[in-house]
Amino acid sequence: MKERQKTKSSILFIDAVSGGIARLLPEEGAAFVFPLRLLPAGVRGGESIRLTASLYEEKGRREKTDALLREMKERK
Repeated sequence: MKERQKTKSSILFIDAVSGGIARLLPEEGAAFVFPLRLLPAGVRGGESIRLTASLYEEKGRREKTDALLREMKERK
């Protein structure tokens, strides 16, 4: 079995910033919006950023999430 990649980084171009939202353009794929509060302070349109995402692995997190999903399905 192939091991999962735990971290991924991408270079994104900041197309525009307005109303607390940044419009980001990846090198490949469609543009998307992202909360400005989660980006470094002072970013502006026309700049590029490196966005890195990592898996968050907390002991018991998966079990809590699965239990919550089961509970939500039962309410339907």
